[in-house]
Amino acid sequence: MAECFLIRGKALMELRRYAEAGAMLEPMVREAPEDMALGAQWGRWLLLQDRADEALPYLERAASDPVVGRDAEVHYELGMARARQGRMREAGVEFQRAVALEPRHYDAWLRLALASFTLGDQAGYEAALARAAVLPQAADGRVEQLRRQVAAAVQSKRPAALNPR
Repeated sequence: MAECFLIRGKALMELRRYAEAGAMLEPMVREAPEDMALGAQWGRWLLLQDRADEALPYLERAASDPVVGRDAEVHYELGMARARQGRMREAGVEFQRAVALEPRHYDAWLRLALASFTLGDQAGYEAALARAAVLPQAADGRVEQLRRQVAAAVQSKRPAALNPR
């Protein structure tokens, strides 16, 4: 029965019906704190509520579980939580784990590219962006948008003499 509620909670989050999802998941988390799959979903819900600090312990526990930890989405969300805390090196490690588990995880490739750029790893940025660009989801234009944003950021950091107006 609990699995049905977990599936329903996940579906509600996908539909962006966050209040309903939270109301369904929260009592379940209190009743079964040892359930790693439930903890992963609760961590995701917390992350979607901009509560990364609270989400982190749930996501870390889920990622360390031998079964739940094989889910690329758990590592992606753990990376997102760490990125929101400004822990980009750790975030990049989690995005790398996500794409290792699921090489077609478009959002993880984009986030890995951004983390790499933030850390000054130009080769890592280019490689991750190239991997994202060949996926079907790249038709949404976010690869090119990220390229433009990074180029603009690089341009704005150049000295005025090198940045003609």
